[in-house]
Amino acid sequence: MFNFRFFAALMLFILLFSCGKNIESLDSNQLFTKVPVEITGVTFRNDILESERLHYYKYQYIYIGGGVAAADFNNDGLEDLFFTSNIYHNKLFLNKGNFKFEDITLKAGIVKRPGFDVGVSVADVNNDGFLDIYINRAGWYKGDEKLANMLYINNGDLTFTEQATEYGLADTNKSISSTFFDYDKDGDLDVYIANAPSDFSLTGKIIDLEKIETSQQTKNLRGSDKLYQNDGKGHFTDVSIKAGIAPDIGFGLNAQVGDLNNDGWQDVYVSNDFITPDFAYLNNGDGTFTESRNALFKHMSYYSMGSDIADVNNDGLTDLMVLDMSPEDYIRSKTTMSMMSVDRFQEMVDTDYHHQYMHNVLQINNGNNTYSEVSNMSGVASTDWSWSTLFADFDLDGYNDIYVTNGVYRDVVDRDTNKEIDAYIKENKEKLSEEDFYKFTQQLPQQKLTNYFFKNNQKGQFSDVTEDWANEAPTFSNGAVYVDLDNDGDLDIVTNNLDEEATILKNNTRETSNKNYLRIKFKGTDKNKFGVGTKVQLFQNNGEIITRELINSRGYLSSMSNTLSFGLGENTTIPKLEVTWFNGKTQVLENVEANQTLIINYAESTEVDETVKTTSKKIFSEESFNFSHTEIPFNDFDKQVLLPHKLSQTGPSVAKADLNNDGLDDLFIGGAHQQEAQLLIAKKSGGYTAITISDFKKDSKYEDVAACFFDADNDGDKDLYVVSGSYEFPEGSDLLEDRLYINNGNFKFKRNTSKIPSIKTAGAVVRASDYDNDGDVDLFIGSRVIPDKYPYAPNSYLMINEKGAFKNKTTKLSPELANIGMVTDAQWADIDNDEDLDLIVTGEWMGIEVFVNEDGKLSKNTSYDTLSSTKGWWNMIVIEDIDGDGDKDIIAGNLGLNYKYHASKEEPFHVYTHDFDNNGTEDIMLAKYYNNKQVPVRGKGCTTQQMPYLKEKIKTYNEFANKDIGGVIGANFSESLHYEVTEFQSGIFINEGSGKFNFKAFPIEVQKAPINSILYDDFDGDGIKDLLMAGNNYLSEIETTRADSGIGVFLKGEKQGVFKFIQNAKTGFFADKDVRELKKVETNKGTGVVVINNNGNHQMYHEIK
Repeated sequence: MFNFRFFAALMLFILLFSCGKNIESLDSNQLFTKVPVEITGVTFRNDILESERLHYYKYQYIYIGGGVAAADFNNDGLEDLFFTSNIYHNKLFLNKGNFKFEDITLKAGIVKRPGFDVGVSVADVNNDGFLDIYINRAGWYKGDEKLANMLYINNGDLTFTEQATEYGLADTNKSISSTFFDYDKDGDLDVYIANAPSDFSLTGKIIDLEKIETSQQTKNLRGSDKLYQNDGKGHFTDVSIKAGIAPDIGFGLNAQVGDLNNDGWQDVYVSNDFITPDFAYLNNGDGTFTESRNALFKHMSYYSMGSDIADVNNDGLTDLMVLDMSPEDYIRSKTTMSMMSVDRFQEMVDTDYHHQYMHNVLQINNGNNTYSEVSNMSGVASTDWSWSTLFADFDLDGYNDIYVTNGVYRDVVDRDTNKEIDAYIKENKEKLSEEDFYKFTQQLPQQKLTNYFFKNNQKGQFSDVTEDWANEAPTFSNGAVYVDLDNDGDLDIVTNNLDEEATILKNNTRETSNKNYLRIKFKGTDKNKFGVGTKVQLFQNNGEIITRELINSRGYLSSMSNTLSFGLGENTTIPKLEVTWFNGKTQVLENVEANQTLIINYAESTEVDETVKTTSKKIFSEESFNFSHTEIPFNDFDKQVLLPHKLSQTGPSVAKADLNNDGLDDLFIGGAHQQEAQLLIAKKSGGYTAITISDFKKDSKYEDVAACFFDADNDGDKDLYVVSGSYEFPEGSDLLEDRLYINNGNFKFKRNTSKIPSIKTAGAVVRASDYDNDGDVDLFIGSRVIPDKYPYAPNSYLMINEKGAFKNKTTKLSPELANIGMVTDAQWADIDNDEDLDLIVTGEWMGIEVFVNEDGKLSKNTSYDTLSSTKGWWNMIVIEDIDGDGDKDIIAGNLGLNYKYHASKEEPFHVYTHDFDNNGTEDIMLAKYYNNKQVPVRGKGCTTQQMPYLKEKIKTYNEFANKDIGGVIGANFSESLHYEVTEFQSGIFINEGSGKFNFKAFPIEVQKAPINSILYDDFDGDGIKDLLMAGNNYLSEIETTRADSGIGVFLKGEKQGVFKFIQNAKTGFFADKDVRELKKVETNKGTGVVVINNNGNHQMYHEIK
């Protein structure tokens, strides 16, 4: 029998316990402490409703989640909370102080209207000084009532009245999120609404984007984004078309406002889920926008989710992060991620869908209206199925950290489950019912995930501090806000979760450290009382700038407070604080004390004096240079599916020489296959004249990958050696033959076939030198690869000049050189200081190999094992005495850190190659480490495409994911050719003597792209040599993001062996294409730098004297 007395006593005990529990009783051992609902009273849950009538296959955004808004709705100085629920009731909680809240939803007049509520934004829509609530509504509905967005006008007494229709904001499209901002600088707030259609058959279709804009179907889908202009009289009008916001069918999840191009006008970045590319609308300043994603970004995310815009490196420029759904966990990555074909990827690029990759992107502002994407280097590329990303300084050290919400309610992309469902549908497609699809939904696995915290390390990299900063349980989390709920100066976090209570995390920084803060609120204009759009910059003594901008809608479906928060570290005073209001007016405060809340009044602002402009002198100036390189596309992956990158576009070559003895450097620039090479003669008046060479025209069928001017026949003028290459031609093809062109005077070059042996390899480099000191010039020709047989070592050659005829003496003089590896570069230098020239060679999957000159014989010397054992994907080496100690150091360009592949001495990056299935094709297996075992880098789909026998051997994705590489391949794995890499950073090998070298990596700014070319010279005229470097690699296989973030690097020489990175915006040097080589040249203007780019326009820069 039930004991009522016991139950009553138990309830009384629980009540007393919970009443006695307060915020002070919680542990503060970590940066964040989860505050239980017993303290907060925030009982909101966004519960999922699934049935035969409503399930994933009916509406794929059923798990999209809801948002949260932090706002002071009653102007009492405490931030209140509003939550959206997709199906059930939205909730409004009044902040009572000390992390206690009261649910005032019903008495506030917040009533749930039937429909699917998603995002929430907050703004003072009617300019009465009280914040209003705007709710975005989506779903599968067809009628207007269930789709119309809702606007709750704040009555000033903690009650609200729904008036979307009266204000013109009852938008009946399928709305996901919205953001209020003053796009036209007329003083009032306008609104951008991100919409998404409910026809999910469009998610993978490549459709002509221009036709979409004019299609009636586009309008019928109700998925086009909208821009509403505020007329200043309490009404909003749809001005989308007029403003340049074109009709679209993108699945827009977040519209993030920020100044993307540093012109003082608010732009809009729209994250589009699925195949439609993200939109980057630049504000033209005249009431219109121009979509500019191609100009701003080299690549972007594919399944774009939430996003945020803020400055992550304190350079005063806005950066951007966009989330995707790439798992960090190896098992989940192999069981959930799909494969894209090369042809489909290229079709997307060709039809203006951009280069899209399935991972988060962190776009860093270059200061010249372009961005470099650095998520792989920064450590934030993969956070699984993520929704909201928020930049905020959680630990108050002066740098923006990152919070990411995570988890999808069901793993709808689980490959094995979908394979089972697809098989059932195929077999029973004539008799499927809604009950079947509901059952399919229930088959989809569930796995809650932990939200991420990333600490900003101040050098362009972030550390995953999730476990250090918070003891968060896994959840299905969606919208989130950062907000100072207790007004103590640090930022707390509130998250909207599916099927459980909202999470509230209290920040303990102020209680547990000596870090300081500054909070800023605004007293704005009559039409923008809270100062939305205002920017504040704190100028610090170290030259850094901490920047915040009041844009409420951030992350995903959510709205932040009107208070700007700054972390100051241990600084107690801010030397200079500059406020830039939404209309350009400014205020400057000096020596501002920390640990206070400032109220900045617009009435005290002043107009900017446009006549006062400071400009810093740059080092380089770009000049017109109208020469280019054009490739004929070739799909290398048809030869070997699992190639890590293409090798058919390693050119073009460039060589320089003063051919007419006028003191100016002339140029040879090689051509691609079916493109004529160019001989450019420098003019005294400036520029170059292209000279027609008939043999160049005849030889346009070759791919020119390397070249060298030298005196082959000892007649006093410069002849030309050109190396042929490319993966597109078969091994031994006539199109791989190198060429020698003899200079007959007056710029007349004639190909000679009798003076050189026939060399038909896919080459990489030619270096000329009289290394044997016999009075004529010899050649080293390094080969890149054997076509169809990556990564086997091709033949390289030592060519000895015997009275103008070259003989292959490799076997006799340097047998170890013949198959040294996949060579990318080589240099002649006296590395051992014995007054003769040695040969230093490097390449892909190679160390740096030293061949010591011993009376004309080149022998691999084991005393240089520190160089030889440092395996990398080395691209270029320069041999110089960097530290001024009299011996030769080595500057080495490598892959860099901003790439999917990583390597260390403890956990190298591996390649295994063999014809595992005996079908005549060399099979490539790249391997990395997971749980102390080597596992395949590539997934089951492409691996079984390369080796079809594995399809039957390994039947499920889960089985594949749980095997190491030996288990995948099987018994003949031991027969593999094996190489490994231990270092991907670029840097300098400092010569310590006796063959020992100490590797010093370049600063992180250099590591964001491959370094393909290096110049060591005094470019700024201070008498100390500097380093100018550049490189990219657009040729990655499509599941690996191409290396396109390089913009060139200038390291200023400060003293011997010490260099300082200088921002490109200050140097004026931007080499942001697929750079192959830099060449220093003398021109009529003095010293110049030619930038040679693959499949693009070349560039020319001059030093500014």
